[in-house]
Amino acid sequence: MNTTATAVDFGLLPGTPVIGGIFDIDACAMEVGVTDESHLYMIAGTWSINEDIRRMSVLDGNARMNSLFCMPRYYLVEECTHLCRD
Repeated sequence: MNTTATAVDFGLLPGTPVIGGIFDIDACAMEVGVTDESHLYMIAGTWSINEDIRRMSVLDGNARMNSLFCMPRYYLVEECTHLCRD
């Protein structure tokens, strides 16, 4: 990868350090203490997001998204709805 060209493409100076962070919903789970499969939590707002962690991802269409969680061998399983307004 040509990092100089990539920096220019994104309007950055060549050599600008870039690092990836954690997904906001996963960060919320960490903050509220979701540490095992007996915990779940919900984010309410423009999006309504329900989440729990599991040792196996849900791939049968019953969950909107699965993320690798910060704990080894765990997935964060997410179900959400977006509230649309006219």
